[in-house]
Amino acid sequence: MTLARIARRTGLAIGSIRHFFAGFDEMLAFTFAVVVARTRERAGDGPDDGGADPLDRVGAMLLHSAPGRVPHRENVAYLEYLVRARTVPHLRAEISRTQAAGEQIIGELVRAALAGTDASDEDIRLETTTVTVMLNGLALTDAYATRPLDEHDVRRIVARMLDRLRRAYPSRSQRPGG
Repeated sequence: MTLARIARRTGLAIGSIRHFFAGFDEMLAFTFAVVVARTRERAGDGPDDGGADPLDRVGAMLLHSAPGRVPHRENVAYLEYLVRARTVPHLRAEISRTQAAGEQIIGELVRAALAGTDASDEDIRLETTTVTVMLNGLALTDAYATRPLDEHDVRRIVARMLDRLRRAYPSRSQRPGG
C-alpha cells in the first residue's frame, strides 16, 4: 500500500490525499480505525451475537471475519497496518491495544463457554489464543491466499472447531455421575 497506489485507485491526486493526512502513517492509522469500526458494526459492537451459548457467540465472532462478511480490501488494509506496525512504534502501540481488547473479549467468551467444565486457566488461555489466531488467519488467508476461502467452508471449519471444544471440555453435568 502506497500513497501513489491509493491515489490511483481513488482517482485523487497525491496532493489531495496529503491535504487530509500529514503522512502515510497517519493515513494508515485512519484506515485502521475505519476497519476496526466497521468490524465492530458487523459484530454488533460486542460479543452478544450468536445466542445465549458462549461457544455459539465465539463462532459468531469468527464468522464475522469470514470471507464475504469482511470486504477483501479491509483485510488487505488491516494486514498492511500490521506489517507497518512492526517497525513504527506508535502504530505498534495502537495495534497492541486493539488486539488486547479483542483478546479480552474472546477470553471472556471462552471462559464463559468453559465454565462448568474441568478447563484450567491454561486451557482457557490456549483456547483464547486459538480463536485469536483463527481470526487473524481468516484475514490473512482472505487477503493473500492463491485461492479464496469459500464462505461455506469457513462455516464448516468454525462448526468443527466449536464441536472440538465442546467434546474436549464436556460440562460436569453431562458426565455420568456429574
